[in-house]
Amino acid sequence: ANQSIIEQAEAYIAELEFELDESGGSDEDLEYELEDAQYALEDAELDAEIGASKPFLDVAFLTDTHGFAVGAYGFLFETTDGGRTWENAGDRLDNLDRFHLNAIKVLEGGNLIIAGEAGVLFTSSDKGQSWDTVNSPYEGSFFGVLPLKDKNSALVFGLRGNLFKTVNAGRSWSKVDSGTESSLMGGALDGNKQISITGNAGTVIVSNDGGETFSSYSRADRLGHTAMVYITRDRLALVGESGVELVSPSGKNL
Repeated sequence: ANQSIIEQAEAYIAELEFELDESGGSDEDLEYELEDAQYALEDAELDAEIGASKPFLDVAFLTDTHGFAVGAYGFLFETTDGGRTWENAGDRLDNLDRFHLNAIKVLEGGNLIIAGEAGVLFTSSDKGQSWDTVNSPYEGSFFGVLPLKDKNSALVFGLRGNLFKTVNAGRSWSKVDSGTESSLMGGALDGNKQISITGNAGTVIVSNDGGETFSSYSRADRLGHTAMVYITRDRLALVGESGVELVSPSGKNL
């Protein structure tokens, strides 16, 4: 991954240097862009010296063979052969600060959405070939995205219980009262209108109306959880500091 980013950065610098030469060396915007690209290359070279130390954090597939993986420091990689090979696609994002990308999901209707550090949100309507930067409703980090059944609808959630809903693939957002100030990490949909979201300090929140309202429950062990999945409408597998547990949709032990 590091080597792929270095090669791409070197190619981009060469392209900018050529454009600057063609302009007679007097294009101030190109000079600033070249300076940023050189800094990015230096960062990538330092990363390579450390080695394979940057985690990938989520993966999403549009088809059996076409998918994306996201991770720390702006990692975005694409595969078109079912994961056998991957190519760096990070240059498609306006993410010069290399904010961590924590989650990527495919919405009903086919749009992609990425959520990450410092409230960054990106969406794509062309299968990930180009990405738009979304006007974020929150400047703190997002840790998860949960697609909903309705086309182009999703929830994003993160630090301090912040929770937002979109019904138009990220063009606008409405704040949802989560009932908690614990950070929210992962969620699951039962296939209909029931939603559960889990996070730090034993927090589980549940909605029975498609994410319009939530009630909150704190598990007695107060341990953090990062992911969950519905096994049946009344039974969830909850994953986190306590391993894997079977719980009710509200997070109570069965």
